[in-house]
Amino acid sequence: MTIGMDQRLPRKGNNCMMKIEQAVCNIETEMKAVPTITAKTWVEVTATRTVTTSKANEHAQKRQQRETLREERSSYEITLESTNDETKKQFNNMREAEITKLCQQAIQKSPLSAPKPILNGINKLAKNQIRLQCRTSEQAQPLHKVDWNTAFDGLTPYKRKYAIVIHGVPKTDVNLDEPGKIDATIKELEKANISRGLPITRIAPLKRKATVNKSSLSHSIVVFTEDPKAADTCIKLGFYVNYQRYSAERYLPHLYITQCCKCYDYGHRASQCHHHKQKCSNCGTHSYDVTECTTIDPSCALCHGDHHPWAKTCPERVAENRRLEELRMKTSSYFTS
Repeated sequence: MTIGMDQRLPRKGNNCMMKIEQAVCNIETEMKAVPTITAKTWVEVTATRTVTTSKANEHAQKRQQRETLREERSSYEITLESTNDETKKQFNNMREAEITKLCQQAIQKSPLSAPKPILNGINKLAKNQIRLQCRTSEQAQPLHKVDWNTAFDGLTPYKRKYAIVIHGVPKTDVNLDEPGKIDATIKELEKANISRGLPITRIAPLKRKATVNKSSLSHSIVVFTEDPKAADTCIKLGFYVNYQRYSAERYLPHLYITQCCKCYDYGHRASQCHHHKQKCSNCGTHSYDVTECTTIDPSCALCHGDHHPWAKTCPERVAENRRLEELRMKTSSYFTS
């Protein structure tokens, strides 16, 4: 019996259908093996951002509280400094209790009226400095009259520096790249501003050398003095350089972003950081150096967001900028008012 073409087609079609069904089953099995990724809704994304921003604002408030406490403690303290290298070695080699004992002896030898101030202790600072803490703010005031040379050679009370910023000064008029000529430049600037009565202790560029545009013909300079009234006069009437008057403004570096390159927190530099280990700028941990990090996507060491800790969009940086901006608005343009 001869089989017709119309009788063979259904069997062939059945085979094709079976193959298609098997392929579909295989695809479904593979799809089940792939983990399901659920996209976050806008509400979830917004909630995450709100929590992150809230934490950043909380951290900024804590930084402000620490600064307020630091200002309150300053009335109980006095900072001493010495330019003597031998004194610096003594500070490094002696314990705080020994330094406190010698400073207390200097107080007892001084002609201050009884009862003599009593020290609670001291802190070692950078640049040959120590900070003494008294029991009351009233006891800290007369410590400026003590002869501290009886404790350590060359030790004197630290005199606060007041600084003004002058923008757009030609580098040909104030050249800070030649250290040997800086003393002569200071004398010239004092003479040019003799009507202001401005004693200059130091001049420096506003920006660090690593960020200075060397091709620029002008730069901004910072002029330091120990006379706040003379600094205010320059802010009001201007500052002269080579017979040209420039506007001057109060130098307020503590009211602008300062970020530590060790822990990446704000309000201090690496030299003042109390963290024992360096944090990785890529993954945000402190278990290894950034050169050893194998993480592809960055994670902020502060807010754990998907960016580096110095990103301008970081909620921590935004909150800190807002805090400092509010302080700048409340701060006077002058030192004595």
